[in-house]
Amino acid sequence: MRLVPLTPSSHVSLRSPLPSIAAAAMLEDELFAYVCPHRHTYPDAFRSHFARSVQMRLNSPWNVVVVAVKDNDEKEGEEGCVMGYAIWERRGRGKQLVNVDGEGMWWEGDSWRKWFERLALRLQNAYVSLFRLDPSVSRSALADKDAEFAGRGSPFDEYMCDEEEGSIWLSWLAVDPAWQKRGVGKRLVRWGTERADQEGLKVALVASQVGLRLYQSVGFRVVGMSVVGEAEGSCMVRWPGGERD
Repeated sequence: MRLVPLTPSSHVSLRSPLPSIAAAAMLEDELFAYVCPHRHTYPDAFRSHFARSVQMRLNSPWNVVVVAVKDNDEKEGEEGCVMGYAIWERRGRGKQLVNVDGEGMWWEGDSWRKWFERLALRLQNAYVSLFRLDPSVSRSALADKDAEFAGRGSPFDEYMCDEEEGSIWLSWLAVDPAWQKRGVGKRLVRWGTERADQEGLKVALVASQVGLRLYQSVGFRVVGMSVVGEAEGSCMVRWPGGERD
């Protein structure tokens, strides 16, 4: 497989599958089972949530969306199909850095076009929320999630509070169920940890119980817990090189 960092102008064949991949991968996830209890009844609304999220991240100067694309070395599926994706976020010093390794844009930088696109997406999200246009969502559960993640820094405060030093966060990881347990998720995670190691930065994420073993295998350690309704997530940190000082 090959890993491709996307931009808003990337070919539609790489961008369009992402909402469906996320919806399929998260269909039985504990957090989304709580926040989106009607996702089975309204699958299109559930998928639209991920479409708006991906588009927002593609237009952020602090995020990189990386897709795993099938090469001709995999026996199943069509060459060029998207197998999964990850969203990486750079926080703190130097968060608009460009071309770390020559493979493509890392932190691409901002522009007026991106700014207006983000504004339009925020207005769209506000409209959807105000008029309750996403029937898959429980508003009370969504409020619980927003409250928890707004204060999400608390388990990380001891480890990730140095704004001058900077840090990298894995905001999202989704692998098509047809390609799960084949190393796709690990490749996507290592894409970010390798670049974090180049900069000497820590990496943070909140893991579901299903993903806990994957993250531990590449050097992440549990530093706290996040609870939203009945869903528990592990707050995890990886030190540069996978070793804690």
